[in-house]
Amino acid sequence: PVSFVCIESSGINAEYGDLDEIDEAYFPSLSYRINLEDCKKVKEKLISHLEKHRVPIELSGPTDIVIAGVVTCTPPYSTSSCISTNDIVLGRIQNILRTFDPS
Repeated sequence: PVSFVCIESSGINAEYGDLDEIDEAYFPSLSYRINLEDCKKVKEKLISHLEKHRVPIELSGPTDIVIAGVVTCTPPYSTSSCISTNDIVLGRIQNILRTFDPS
């Protein structure tokens, strides 16, 4: 799986001359970045994938997905970007996400 972050706009007006310097300073471990439009495409693919597995979903804000009422998934929509207080449901959702191909 490829890690990525959805970015709408930078908003950083520091002394950095280009985006690569900002990446190194603020996002040293990012392996891939996509724009907001691509993020929406991945979100729609994930929603379709979850619906195929008959998992109930709700949208929360412009990027977050609430899965089965107890798991919140944020970009990059991977197993590590899911949060829940219910470890059993979280584990099951993470297993479904392991079969998700965002490309």
